[in-house]
Amino acid sequence: MDWLRKVLVAGWAVALLGGCSVYDSRYVFGPKPVDVESAVPGATDVEPVRTLVSVVGVRRADDEAQLPASIEVRFRVENTTPASVTFDPTSLALFSADLKQFPAPIVEPPDPFNVEPQASAVVEAFFPFPDEASPADFDLSGLNVRWTMRIGGQPVTSSASFTRRREVYYPRHSFHFGIGYRRYCW
Repeated sequence: MDWLRKVLVAGWAVALLGGCSVYDSRYVFGPKPVDVESAVPGATDVEPVRTLVSVVGVRRADDEAQLPASIEVRFRVENTTPASVTFDPTSLALFSADLKQFPAPIVEPPDPFNVEPQASAVVEAFFPFPDEASPADFDLSGLNVRWTMRIGGQPVTSSASFTRRREVYYPRHSFHFGIGYRRYCW
């Protein structure tokens, strides 16, 4: 009987630890990714800069990573122009569906940087919830993120919008059993 108790305790511990995630699974946003083309207004001879943007998720506070509860947004900037492009992380802004602005993000890399022609760069931004606030204090049915880049020395502001998706669970297999001529499924 002692071995049965150990097996049950181990199974319980694995179930608890295996289900721990830094992301709150109630908040899933799409589309993933949003493809945004940014170009200098009136410039028809230069290809636009392509930015892929995704809302990774709503993160719980993570002491190990030293991050507060926040919304994680990831950018991939692809410079297809012949000129250098400057991405300014300090220009990032996130708005909820009720138009509340989140505080300035924790960004990696934190300073403006150049993306050379035919190169790409990834930016991770963590928009913290204000002190004492939680996801329930915001209308997270939608999000809009805005950023500014300098393309050929000209500032260009772009944005991407996301909608909260309600995940529906469908079991992979239904269970069937029959008695006589009837068949029951669920």
